[in-house]
Amino acid sequence: MKRIERHILAAVNEGAARTAVRVVADRMAGHLAVPVHEVDGGIPVNLLADHVESPEAVLAVFAISPSSEVEGQNDTAFSVARRVTKPMLLVPPTLDAWSGPRQVLVPLDGTGVTAFAASTALAAFAVPCVVATVVHVFDKETVPPFWDNPHYEYEAWTKEFQARYATTIGETVVIRAGPVGDQLMDMAASGAYDMVIVVWSQRTSDGRAQVVVDLLAKSPVPILLVPTSFVAHVLTHRVDPSWASVA
Repeated sequence: MKRIERHILAAVNEGAARTAVRVVADRMAGHLAVPVHEVDGGIPVNLLADHVESPEAVLAVFAISPSSEVEGQNDTAFSVARRVTKPMLLVPPTLDAWSGPRQVLVPLDGTGVTAFAASTALAAFAVPCVVATVVHVFDKETVPPFWDNPHYEYEAWTKEFQARYATTIGETVVIRAGPVGDQLMDMAASGAYDMVIVVWSQRTSDGRAQVVVDLLAKSPVPILLVPTSFVAHVLTHRVDPSWASVA
């Protein structure tokens, strides 16, 4: 049997979503100097997960189904993402052109695990000239006392957050307050970013998972969905952060 070389995995179906997947997969293949390998996006979820976890698959690209399927958590790409230890790039099904990743939005929740997973995934692509903007959103339960106080406290907190969590990701840190999903969706849809990196626990029973579901259903740009288990995967297998590069 012929050995499959390192590749971008493109899960394709018939229709407009096929174009969306190939647009993004071809772009990433050009950045990483590897070919695109197509698989039938209609095969069982467990088989798709096996393809994603294959050592030869440096990145998997899937299209998101209509929002009703995502919100009901019946979407194939979402189901695969819940099962794997590697990041997946999930694209809107109507996307017909993409020049990214150039301007990347990276939401962080203020934990080391999330920051490490995001920075490791970002480093994996090693695409020249990528500019990453970190965003942290306070909700009504986490908003600090200084939010309405003098500006210098805001600046001091932001600098400390950047030093603790964002040094290896990007120099720009944006702080917002409000419903997390609404704030992130507002930034994703602003036209300022061409990709969002979202770290998640793969648990679907908590509120954070709902934020992920809402973003997947409504984001106009691709989302790199990174499981927190990716951290364990990197440490256990001693994977270099540039795991997506080709020797």
